[in-house]
Amino acid sequence: MILQAPPQAGKLALTVGNVTVTFESMHTIIPIRKLALLWVLTVAWLGSPAVAAPRHVYLTWQDDPARAITVNYHTISSSSSSVATGSTVSQVLFDTVARGGMPSTYGGRAVGTRQAIAAVPGRSVHRVQLTGLLPERSYWFVAGDSLTGFSSERAFRTAPDGEEPLRFVAAGDMGVAEGSRRLQAVAADQEPLFALLGGDLAYTDGDWDQWPVWDRWLDNWQELMVTPAGYTVPIVSAIGNHEVSGGYGGAPDNAPIYLSYLAQAGDRSYYLRQVGSRLVIFLLDSGHLASHGGAQAQWLEQQMAAHAGVPVRLATYHVPLFPGFRLPSTKYSKTGRRSWQPVFDRYGLTAAFENHDHVFKRTHPIRGDHIDPRGTLYLGDGSFGRGPRMTRGPRQVHLRRRWYLDRLESKGHIWRVDVAGDSVVFAAVDQRGRVFDRTARRSPGRPTRTSGLYIWLP
Repeated sequence: MILQAPPQAGKLALTVGNVTVTFESMHTIIPIRKLALLWVLTVAWLGSPAVAAPRHVYLTWQDDPARAITVNYHTISSSSSSVATGSTVSQVLFDTVARGGMPSTYGGRAVGTRQAIAAVPGRSVHRVQLTGLLPERSYWFVAGDSLTGFSSERAFRTAPDGEEPLRFVAAGDMGVAEGSRRLQAVAADQEPLFALLGGDLAYTDGDWDQWPVWDRWLDNWQELMVTPAGYTVPIVSAIGNHEVSGGYGGAPDNAPIYLSYLAQAGDRSYYLRQVGSRLVIFLLDSGHLASHGGAQAQWLEQQMAAHAGVPVRLATYHVPLFPGFRLPSTKYSKTGRRSWQPVFDRYGLTAAFENHDHVFKRTHPIRGDHIDPRGTLYLGDGSFGRGPRMTRGPRQVHLRRRWYLDRLESKGHIWRVDVAGDSVVFAAVDQRGRVFDRTARRSPGRPTRTSGLYIWLP
């Protein structure tokens, strides 16, 4: 930082790197308190579009999570800067030991791609995939280059590739308000390997004019979704109606922010992730960019058949098949039951994470249109920050009106999921970090019910 007096009397210039900010002053001599204020203003200036330092560093998975990870970061710059003209490198430096953020000391380097965001002048999204990693290892990294500067050092863990136990969190319907921040802190405290998100993240409806809301969402994630051990939590997400202009029946152009920031399968809005040898997750699109039937239903059938030998088979999507608040006769719930539930039943889906209704819900195990202890659990319903809806009253629902519901509450929550061998435990955690519901399954085998928990016994 260089502090200098310009030729004009009564002005002060503060230079940080190649940025100089000139401030008006009533006096040539500036008191310490005013200097402190000037520094705060300069820091704010450095966060403005004139400066390209990396911002919003977050992680996604595109390939085998035991051996690869994608580092995403944004830069914001003036139109004449090196970032805007494309002369920078989308780059991540990484190592298996902490290096304190000193770029020259990292042993690994990866380069990736840069996407300029025309709707937000000066904004670029950088994606750098790190490959050739080792399973169940810790890595430290910085993102950026010598022209833009580097991010602070962050860390991640790779997934197991065998039968090792693992934990993740699942939820949806977030927003950027304080309730979401509290639950993100709770989620990170669970030390998850990753976060499974069921859509409706920033609530911008595919509108680029609301890019500052996405900035807040990404700022929250970068700040809060770091475990006590210091690991940044990767995002594995499904699309929701509030990612899409019009909500339903859209094309990729109707979800430009989501697909620019969180694309995990190109422009396709459904995909799967296998984590280790015991867990596979099917991430589905409940009618937002892809219809339930047709190509998506065929893909689901093929992939569930191909992964029938994986003991724990889960799905997540936005609109529930068995809603906790809305009527089960609504269009997209009915379509989901018609297109997907027969496939879930045929291949024995362990559980589905549903969202959209902003309540806590756990169903009985369901097969077809009846309760069956060998059926699928449906867990939800997306209240990861959005205010939970009331579950009682003239407009609200009651358990007796939903034959499939085992438990229903008006409560914000996340699901903490532990997979070990053939067993999986689902624990619902509230904003205070308290477990208020727990359900366990083990497969394959015959079912029994013990102390309110469905457990599959060999």
